[in-house]
Amino acid sequence: MNLIDLRVLDANGSGTDSMVIAAIQRAIALKSAYNIRVINLSLGRGISTGYAQDPLCQAVESAWRAGIVVVAAAGNFGRISVSGSNGYGTVAAPGNDPLVLTVGAMKSMNTYSRTDDQVASYSSKGPTTYDHVVKPDVVAPGNTVVSIDATGAHWKANIPAMK
Repeated sequence: MNLIDLRVLDANGSGTDSMVIAAIQRAIALKSAYNIRVINLSLGRGISTGYAQDPLCQAVESAWRAGIVVVAAAGNFGRISVSGSNGYGTVAAPGNDPLVLTVGAMKSMNTYSRTDDQVASYSSKGPTTYDHVVKPDVVAPGNTVVSIDATGAHWKANIPAMK
């Protein structure tokens, strides 16, 4: 398995739509050369229009039409409650697009049984603002996750710089 890293956020986790769109376009251009099948966007921003008019959503739809699965974070706005919404309607763009596989966070309640699992309080929930698309599509563990220690591991890809 190869990972292609097209970084768009700075050291503080900030970036612009145009930077994300440029990286998506770059991934589409490199699709054949590197067999790119999935784009993971662990980012999101607020929604100010429906997905059909949003340039970021249009970019992820271009990737989908090119045969690339787009996975995006639902967002971390689940604790926001506008007019008593209890965090519903808080899914971030581009996760609000129906063609995007949107991932939310779940909480295991520190038990082995899945019957008491819950959506994490901070995880964004649908339906989406404006378009009322049911999201997230899937939830995955997001609390108390322990990963392996890959001491000495490194990733490298020889990809020409984005211009």
